[in-house]
Amino acid sequence: MKNQIVLILVLSAMLVACAAPTPTPVPPTATPLPTATAVPPTATPAPTATRVPPTATPVPTATPFGGGGKIAFMSDKDGAPNIYTMNADGTSIVQLTKTQAVNVFPFWSPDGKRIAFSVNATNQPFQWRVFVMNADGSDAKAVTNFSSAAAHWSPDGKQFVMNSDRDLPTPDVPEVFVVNADGTNPTRLTNLPANADAQPKWSPDGKKIVFFTNRDGNNEVYLMDADGKNPANLTRHPASDSSPRFSPDCRKIAFVSNRDGNSEVYVMDSNGANVKRLTNDPASDNYPAWSPDGTKIVFSSRRSGNSDLFIMNADGANVVQVTKTPEFEDMPDWQQSTFVCAPDAIAAPPPPPTPAAPPPLPTRALPTPAAITFLDCVFFNETSGSGGKSFLFFRFFKDDAAGLSGTAGMSSLGSPDVERAWNTVRDSMVPGNPNMKIGKYTLKGNEVAILFENDVGGGQKVTVSFSGQVDKDRMILIQRISSSNQITTLIFLPGCFLH
Repeated sequence: MKNQIVLILVLSAMLVACAAPTPTPVPPTATPLPTATAVPPTATPAPTATRVPPTATPVPTATPFGGGGKIAFMSDKDGAPNIYTMNADGTSIVQLTKTQAVNVFPFWSPDGKRIAFSVNATNQPFQWRVFVMNADGSDAKAVTNFSSAAAHWSPDGKQFVMNSDRDLPTPDVPEVFVVNADGTNPTRLTNLPANADAQPKWSPDGKKIVFFTNRDGNNEVYLMDADGKNPANLTRHPASDSSPRFSPDCRKIAFVSNRDGNSEVYVMDSNGANVKRLTNDPASDNYPAWSPDGTKIVFSSRRSGNSDLFIMNADGANVVQVTKTPEFEDMPDWQQSTFVCAPDAIAAPPPPPTPAAPPPLPTRALPTPAAITFLDCVFFNETSGSGGKSFLFFRFFKDDAAGLSGTAGMSSLGSPDVERAWNTVRDSMVPGNPNMKIGKYTLKGNEVAILFENDVGGGQKVTVSFSGQVDKDRMILIQRISSSNQITTLIFLPGCFLH
């Protein structure tokens, strides 16, 4: 088409040129060319840079103190012992119970949603009950309808282990029971009616229970299987040991002992080895409880002048006071987040040491009953006294045909020298200072039976009976001994001789 247009134009020009005459040439006036206005080139705009904020360096989340969790405790700040909670740094204190009853021993459930505690609404002995409430204090209700206290949750939250004197012949001398979390099916695990077994706690794996008992004559920390079998003495010390608590990994047990003169917090391996003292203060320190991560221990102490709560590292360092009130704060329990028991963390306790043979007692010829002027009894005790040995002596003087009156003396020595011990007390044991009365005394052949009443002061009297046989060395070998209280639990390997 373009070619066609050019062609037409050329053709038209040729036709015009052929038809017109030739004019006189006139030089054409040059048409001035327009001055071109310089237009600067339009610059291609540079792309606007999109602002990218710098990537912030992530700030690590602070590890919660002790692994987090709140602390439940008992306080009388409102005039009566009630249950409170607070943060581990002592802030955000909240009162959960608001009664005039005695509310003590709070223990968190494994999921941290509930708290078990012990209540005595009558302020009378043998009237304790276990209650459970939500973590905010709501919906408090009784779990047990029998005398019971210090209920500690099993790791799965389905049971409690607790003190109880339920159906026992001696009130207020508790044994260890396991009870369903709804209070049903109470099952007795220990069975020593004359002795107290108390403050039981589960191990974090639920396989063991640690508690304290006076079955050996003084308070000792024991470990047993969750069904009550295989009880083993972990502390084996003549002092008083109590308030045991497992660490979250099961490797350690914190406890309280007065072996250094006053109540202090100690820690040991879960089989009783490697005992270490953590606190060292002239005041009394009690009720240790571990933080969820096992790095801290909360405990109560009177070092501030009254009972307050303190937190220290698990090795006893960096003690910090977390309550600072003129009231009484005690019995803390730290809310747990997880229970991670290390494999084989609880080693088998070492076997008990073989007791030393008792020292030989002096022998005397056996007189006839009519010839008896007085009766001496020597009780050898290996577990108490200076150096671990002591002797308890009774001397009974004949006052009529039916019985004897007597006095008692005691000597604690660092050596098993019974003659030396006897010499230290016998001069004071004279007929003019009687404090015991024999209710019954018989000697038939080689069979001896004695019943006596001991005035221990303050209007308190103890009735003791023992019986046995006279052996070939003229010694009365005691075969049976019983008491109306627990005094005789301190005594073993006894013997008497006649004069």
